[in-house]
Amino acid sequence: PAPQAGWLADCRRRLDIFPPITAALRAVRPDGRINPYWFIEELCARLTENDVLAAGNASSSILPIQAGASRRGQRFFSNLGCGAMGFALPAALGAALAAGGRRVVALEGDGSLMMNLQELQTVVHHRPPLLLVVLENQGYVSIRQTQRNFFGRELGSGPESGVSCPDFLKVAQAFGLPAWEIAGPDFRAQLDRALKTPTPAVLVARLDPDQPFEPKVASRRLADGRLVSSPPEDMAPFLDRAELRRHLAYPLEDE
Repeated sequence: PAPQAGWLADCRRRLDIFPPITAALRAVRPDGRINPYWFIEELCARLTENDVLAAGNASSSILPIQAGASRRGQRFFSNLGCGAMGFALPAALGAALAAGGRRVVALEGDGSLMMNLQELQTVVHHRPPLLLVVLENQGYVSIRQTQRNFFGRELGSGPESGVSCPDFLKVAQAFGLPAWEIAGPDFRAQLDRALKTPTPAVLVARLDPDQPFEPKVASRRLADGRLVSSPPEDMAPFLDRAELRRHLAYPLEDE
C-alpha cells in the first residue's frame, strides 16, 4: 500500500542520516579490544542464510538487533525482555537438536556464560554443529552502565569492582573444544579463518567494556536540574534539540 511504502521510504532516509554503525564505532583500542558494535556487524555479515542464532541477555541480544544484518532463512532466538543470564548456550543446544544439521551460533557474554558453564560438557558429549561466541567484555556491561549512569561508582560488575571471569580460551581447551581468540586490528581476517573451523568450537571476542549501548532510552538532566525520562524517539546520545525538532511532527515534551 502507498502509505506503507511512504513510511518505509522515510525510515530508510533516516537510516542514511543516522546509520546504526557510525565511523566512531568502527574502532579497536590500543590494547586490542574491539568495539562491540563493529564486531557484531562484521560477525553477522559473515553468517550464512542457514545459520541459527541464539542470543543471551544484554549485549548478546541488543547488539545483533542494532548492528547485525540478518538474512532471509536465518532464525534468531533471544530472551530479550526477560534478561535471564546464561540463556544462550542451553537455548543453542535445544536449537541444534531441531535444526537438522544447520550451524547454530550462540552469542553469550562472559558474565552470563558463568551461569551455565557446565553445558560445555553437554556440547562435548553430543557434539552438535554449535559455535559459541563469547562476548568477553569483562563482566556485566549492562549493570556497569546502570551503575555509572545513576550512581557514579561500580560494585560487583567487573574486575575493578569485585567480579572476574576465567580465561575462556583455557576453559574451552580444558573441555576439549577448539577455541579462537578474536582481537586486534586484524580481527576481521581472524573471523574469516575462525568461522571455517569445524563445529563445535568456541570464539572468544575481546571487546571494549566501556562502550555503552547506543542509541538507548535514557534520562536527561535539564537546565533546571530536573531528570526527565525521555520518550522513545529522543534517545541517548541525545541529538541537538533543533536537529531533533526537524524530525518530529509535534513539540518536544520538555519545551
